[in-house]
Amino acid sequence: IRWLRGHAGKYGLDAEKVGVVGGSAGGHLSALVGTAGGAKAFPQIGGFSDQSDDVQCVCDIFGPANFATVMQQAADDKNVRNIFKFNSDSDPYALLIGGNLETDREKVAAVSPVHYITADDPPTLILHGTHDALVPYAQSVELAESLRAKGVPVWLQTLPGSGHGGAAFSKPSVMTLMGNFFDRHLRGVDVEIRLVPESELAVDPPAGRQ
Repeated sequence: IRWLRGHAGKYGLDAEKVGVVGGSAGGHLSALVGTAGGAKAFPQIGGFSDQSDDVQCVCDIFGPANFATVMQQAADDKNVRNIFKFNSDSDPYALLIGGNLETDREKVAAVSPVHYITADDPPTLILHGTHDALVPYAQSVELAESLRAKGVPVWLQTLPGSGHGGAAFSKPSVMTLMGNFFDRHLRGVDVEIRLVPESELAVDPPAGRQ
């Protein structure tokens, strides 16, 4: 983000209007950028330290939000059985921090977007399916509630029955929601951000995940 701002003139970018979007690991990074931006939480590698790493809006699509609660939330999820064996060689959560989710609390906090939430965080749109077997739906509920508690504008679009992705995420109404979100916060378009009724997005849960 600092690199982009440092090259804004070269590439014709508006350095004052930067938004991020990502799914899964990309959703995690997008949420982390949104909450940790401007906090100087990480070493400023790559140069351009004179540029801001704040963003003006975030769209997080089923990304992990709190590595400290993900194990319990997965265990409590009555919709699905999480597919990962936590704290094993196949656990992407533990592999990301290079440690143990239960004991390496400093590393767990460092990668958790909820750890950095402040009142000046950017508006955030979150999309998550209720039958996600990789990232518990409760992760996004927790993120939304934590942002809302600080007064940050946040919209949580629930997709009933959807797993870690699926056809419902690309429905025209969802695309319109995302487009309106970015238009409003990046282009200044006077458009209402209206969540899609869950009944329009409900699908049968993924086979074998119930």
